[in-house]
Amino acid sequence: MSYFAKNLKYLRTQRGMEQIDLAQMLGRKSSSSVSEWETGKYTPKAGVLMDIATIFSVPLSSLMDSDLSASEDTNTVVIGTTRSYSYLTSSISAGIPDNIDSLKKDDFETIEVPDILLGKYAGDSSIIITNVNGESMNRCIPHGSFIGIKPVDIGKLKTNDIVVFSDSGSFSIKRYTNDKENERVIFRPDSFNSSFVDYVVPYETAENLKIWGKVVVSIVNYD
Repeated sequence: MSYFAKNLKYLRTQRGMEQIDLAQMLGRKSSSSVSEWETGKYTPKAGVLMDIATIFSVPLSSLMDSDLSASEDTNTVVIGTTRSYSYLTSSISAGIPDNIDSLKKDDFETIEVPDILLGKYAGDSSIIITNVNGESMNRCIPHGSFIGIKPVDIGKLKTNDIVVFSDSGSFSIKRYTNDKENERVIFRPDSFNSSFVDYVVPYETAENLKIWGKVVVSIVNYD
């Protein structure tokens, strides 16, 4: 049984928010979606659920599976199989690479993610969570989706693996190909928009190229 509809109304009213207030925080122009969620008519997509959990500072698993209104201490919820992961606050570009300064401790926060969303990678402390900005990977990872990145030995990467890479401080996400015959690394978009092109790095100019990790999970937001 999901308690989402009941919990959403409870948390919203407990904080003195109107439906339109929450809707606007989620980037919506009307309160109709919030009303439908609270009546149980619809349940939002995973990315929106995570946004709601963040707004109310509750673990996603508790938002979905625990009756928060029944708790004597409303500041304490049962987190179940939710665990903490590093969250990169700067989104990763799914377009032309974004210039991002060298990552510092302040660039990371902590986010709670249910085991069910990470599957076999649940509990892996090396996983970094962030979100994707842009449309060059929208066949598989739409704009705004959350991704889990796992550091990986470059020798273990396979053609078409989705990776996060940087080249001279520019970060992006693309499909990976090591073109040994032509001595180059190709980062290929996977988009419905054919205007996106390959990002090619010849071996001879790859001194600043770094592959930060492989995308092992995505939490897709279609809305």
